[in-house]
Amino acid sequence: MQNIQYEYKLISHSHDDWQAMVIAQHENEKPHAPENGSPLKFKVGDSVIFTNDYGVTFKLKITGLYQPEPINSLYATGSRYLLSGSSPWFPCKESSLQLDS
Repeated sequence: MQNIQYEYKLISHSHDDWQAMVIAQHENEKPHAPENGSPLKFKVGDSVIFTNDYGVTFKLKITGLYQPEPINSLYATGSRYLLSGSSPWFPCKESSLQLDS
């Protein structure tokens, strides 16, 4: 059996520091639509299938676009859509959605 040693560097940041870092990265890189020049895939009223982090799917409707002012960490990490369902105030990412045909 081989003995492998790992070196870990523990970095401690506050939530506020993390938010500032994520927002700055978003402003510099513009990784998400529509800031990157790509159109949003979905519009208000579209029927979609939302897949959560555990692979469970839900048929929902897009009820609005999430556009906070000023930009916050949810928006900076790609959350753009508000959905019908049990958490209509919590935005989701485009990558979690597909059009319900």
